[in-house]
Amino acid sequence: MIDHINIKPYANSNIQFGEEDIWIDAVENVTEKFRAQKVNTNLYYLLRIQTGKENICIDGKTYSAKQDDLILLTPYNSKEAFSSFGGLTGDLISFSDGFYAVSQLHQHFLLDTLATYDTPLFSGEGTMDDEKQLITLIFRECKSIIGEQAIERKLLNWRIIRTLISNLLLFLQRRHSENLIKNTFEQSNARSIVLAFSKLIDEHYRNQASIAFYIKELSTTSSSLNNSCKKILGIPPKEVMQRKVVTEAKRLLMNHDNSIQEIGYYLGFSDPSNFNKFFQKRTGITPRQFRQNKFDFPKTTTLEIPS
Repeated sequence: MIDHINIKPYANSNIQFGEEDIWIDAVENVTEKFRAQKVNTNLYYLLRIQTGKENICIDGKTYSAKQDDLILLTPYNSKEAFSSFGGLTGDLISFSDGFYAVSQLHQHFLLDTLATYDTPLFSGEGTMDDEKQLITLIFRECKSIIGEQAIERKLLNWRIIRTLISNLLLFLQRRHSENLIKNTFEQSNARSIVLAFSKLIDEHYRNQASIAFYIKELSTTSSSLNNSCKKILGIPPKEVMQRKVVTEAKRLLMNHDNSIQEIGYYLGFSDPSNFNKFFQKRTGITPRQFRQNKFDFPKTTTLEIPS
């Protein structure tokens, strides 16, 4: 999201604009111009990806750009991204705020778009066919009318281009709202799954090491549980379970005077060697080393091991 924006509309809408204010071209050409240092960094750039797939870097963050995606770069974004557009083809509309914001209405429209601006890439996934056709038509129309030379015709064409740009900005605003709702729902749904999963682990970690058990109890799917854990915790379900066992193993080794074999058995390891291997793989030291070297204080509590 961009704050503290000052856009001043032109007082005279009859002013002539040049390529420094409005530029419509192919994505391939903007890459060449960037390399030749002929790209105006003070423009807004709207790009539609037609073919190709590339990882592009914008302000230090990597995005995967592909067919039907839209990209909006503002004067506040670094234009270094153009150096990574080599494998992409598509259309480009670039404009200055002076060209577009010729009225208070246009000014507010641009401000409304920037007020919700939190990503330069708008995925084409989920875009309806009629929306794709509309976007294609907008870029095509802009490209076809920009070359008119007669000043009377240019004034009309500039108005048409502004209207077409407004339609694109409106589409981006709507996609932002849709994605916000979708992401909020997905985040909420994922969080609910992870919370329920964590509760089940607390109850069953000693006797249930199978992911299938938790999937069945949660009435979910393997991919849903995996995606939810990665989204909320950044790790897969198996890692969540193993971290729980390691944490409990450390707690028991510190606070109870039971033998390591008994603690391993309590945690679900029927073979002491398996517990030793598991603990050492996760911590880098054996349970005995952990108990003796890391926490040198008396254990006064005896854990009741179920028979």
